[in-house]
Amino acid sequence: MDALWEAWQQWMMDLRVGGAASLLFRAFFPALVVLGLGAILAIVVWVVSRGPARRARTLLVLGLLEHLVRAGRPIETGLGEVGQTGDRGLGRQLGRLSYWLRCGVPLQTALERERRLLPPEVQAVLRAGLQLGDLPRVLPVCRQLLDRPRSRLLGSMMYVAWVAFGLAPLVSAWILVTGRYIVDHWNQLTGEFGIAQLDYGWWLRWGWLLTAVWFALGVIMLGLILGGPWIRGWMQPARWPWWDAILWRLPWHRKRVLRTFSLVLGTLLDAGMPEAQAVRTAAECTADGMVRLRAVAVEKALAQGQPLPAALRKLEDREELCWRLTNAARTREGFTAALRGWQETLAAQAAAQEQAAVQLALTGLILVSGVWVAGNAWMLFGALVRLVEAAG
Repeated sequence: MDALWEAWQQWMMDLRVGGAASLLFRAFFPALVVLGLGAILAIVVWVVSRGPARRARTLLVLGLLEHLVRAGRPIETGLGEVGQTGDRGLGRQLGRLSYWLRCGVPLQTALERERRLLPPEVQAVLRAGLQLGDLPRVLPVCRQLLDRPRSRLLGSMMYVAWVAFGLAPLVSAWILVTGRYIVDHWNQLTGEFGIAQLDYGWWLRWGWLLTAVWFALGVIMLGLILGGPWIRGWMQPARWPWWDAILWRLPWHRKRVLRTFSLVLGTLLDAGMPEAQAVRTAAECTADGMVRLRAVAVEKALAQGQPLPAALRKLEDREELCWRLTNAARTREGFTAALRGWQETLAAQAAAQEQAAVQLALTGLILVSGVWVAGNAWMLFGALVRLVEAAG
């Protein structure tokens, strides 16, 4: 670390006496800093706007499918003709899907080739409808997956997180570079008056490591946000879904996954699909590795002769879904109607819990930043007051 610092000092010294090179560096360095900050802000704005754009694209595809179903037209033919309009607002993914359909590729295969067109949950539900041969039955389920309430503070949380993990490392690096000169001169000045000097040695020794770790966290966060739900496919193995295991610990995520599972399971059971196949398909529609692993245990329990409500205890610890399915089997309304009230409760509880967690996280970040600013102000201005008192 000392060798790197000496090399940096030598490079800065060369710039001071380097004539034209020094002038160019001093002229363009502020512009590069401004451009870097502008690029970070542009990335933040683009990332925040991706969610509504993705949802609008999914609603467009579902609207086209519903229109073709109501009109009684073949879906492959109708979607293939949509791509021939030349409308750029359809997007590249939908244009490529239309191209595959015009080439004679089945809709299910075309959806697998264009995985980024729709969210994984919606794609899995559409594939289940195609397997049933009853696509209109699953289209309302896709709508319900998109109409789930979300916390309004998620956008604010993303901005604050980017300030914490994006801009803060740059500020820390700037403190490391300038603090070496400022603190040394300050200590020389205060040392003449016998005032306690600022102890920045620990920061100068470990600051580079802390800044690197902080910046690495920001890069990882950027990758997770940009990759969206598709990044989990290659980030975790199917037999060890470590990321989904972490998310499963979050109560609002678990409630949303159970809501999706129950939505699809009730629809498939009402359509007459065998129980084991319905459980497997509903687990795939959640796009969650933990649910897929637990669904395997449910299938084994069904193969051993256990009834579906008892087998689903392998999936949910609280057994509320088991109780709901037991009551649904005794009614004539069907599983979908019997589970609707519970699903709405799950969605509302998930939104409330997520909003509370975001508020706590925002409050924590604000408190930490306040303590950091107050500590630096107390240290610097306290030394300044003692310097003035000693000079007087």
